[in-house]
Amino acid sequence: MSFLLLSMNLMRDFMGSHKAKTIVTFTALVITTLISFFSVPISISYFGSEQYGVFSLVGDTLAYLALANLGVPNAVTTAFANLNNINTCKKLIQSGLSLSIAIALCLLCMLFVLYNNQSMVEIILGKIPDSILGLVARFFIVSLFFFILQLPLSMYGQLLIYLGYIHITKLITIFTSILTLLILLLVIYFKLSIVSLVALNGVVGLAGSIFLAVFFYRKLNYHHREITNNQSSESFSVTSLLKNSYFYFVNSIAGLLIMNTDGLVISHNIGLANVVQYSIANKLILLIISVMVNYILVFVAEFPKYQEQPENTRLIVQKLLRRFCIASIITAIGVNLCLVQFVEIWTNHHISISHDLALCFSLYILCIGLSQVPYYFLYSLNMIQDFYRYAIFEGIINLLLSLILVRYWGLVGVIFATFISHLCCSTLIVNYICQKKFPDIFTKKIIKELISYSVLAAVFIVLGYALFLKSSLVY
Repeated sequence: MSFLLLSMNLMRDFMGSHKAKTIVTFTALVITTLISFFSVPISISYFGSEQYGVFSLVGDTLAYLALANLGVPNAVTTAFANLNNINTCKKLIQSGLSLSIAIALCLLCMLFVLYNNQSMVEIILGKIPDSILGLVARFFIVSLFFFILQLPLSMYGQLLIYLGYIHITKLITIFTSILTLLILLLVIYFKLSIVSLVALNGVVGLAGSIFLAVFFYRKLNYHHREITNNQSSESFSVTSLLKNSYFYFVNSIAGLLIMNTDGLVISHNIGLANVVQYSIANKLILLIISVMVNYILVFVAEFPKYQEQPENTRLIVQKLLRRFCIASIITAIGVNLCLVQFVEIWTNHHISISHDLALCFSLYILCIGLSQVPYYFLYSLNMIQDFYRYAIFEGIINLLLSLILVRYWGLVGVIFATFISHLCCSTLIVNYICQKKFPDIFTKKIIKELISYSVLAAVFIVLGYALFLKSSLVY
């Protein structure tokens, strides 16, 4: 019996370590990526390219509809991360949940109107062939229904990260990803429709969200008893919650302008054929960024402890800064050298991209390596109001530059616009804010050191590209 208890304690300590959380996080990333790569060709083969296109179309639409949460989940989670009083935390979560439920009820009323006027689906999604219009309408409505049901529960996965249980959210991600693949195979076996697929996936996603909410409430009291016995006089107001949610709402708009407009700019200016090149290359770049972000999420629960444990936080942040700088340099060089060949092999030589495009993506990766740690540090300390205006400015600059440069440089101009806007509005400004507000962590020495390494890497990458271009011209 004592051996069993010892084993359970050791397992609990291991799962609570950064190493274990990192392993679980990246295991989830690998599994979900592999499932995505396997399910795409299977789905296209069964549903056909026309119906499969609905997945992407509805996914982009739901990304914009996610703005309907008004930034409330993000405002709740970051405020929660900086509170120690359990009663205040419960009031904060209750207020956030009430606001989210009110928003969800309004959306359900709008969905009811849409259900009774399915011709509006074509107005929202664009021109759809009459042969599949009814199917697409049902698919869209069912997708919206489950999206709305999960809206009030969307904050609990984020809250668990700040409780230090990111591995639980990732285990649920693994489980639901495997189930979605099994559901796809089940739909194919029984020859069901795309509507059945989204309905079954919606049930799985809703069940996972409910589990995370229940698990969060079970751990909340235990967590606060563990970290403090002092119920400090902390407070919050719904007004301050809504004020903070406004900043996250605007920041979400900026994210959509940066991540969801490039494809539209390309399709409207140089044609759909170029969208395929962009989407394939960008899929790989987004995977790299996802790896970076998931690694940071392992440590974000430590950032709000800055006031209580400044030295520990300083060591963690500076270690992350150096790791990300080195990783982004190595990745950028790899992207510049191998992205063109990898895309050709991956697509069986059906799609090819230019070395110019690979160069722009590699420079963008260098910027990402310098901006992500400072961004998530400020984000975790609920200081988004200090840089939200720069985020929206980046989105606007990215859109305007894309519209201008696409006319001269085509697809490359769009990616170059993304690189320039991120460099000016995220990489430089966010590091500047951190250095000014937290000079003991983001020291001038370490910031200059990291920037110097990245600039040197950029010079070598550009020189390597120039030499390649010269040798290509000779031959």
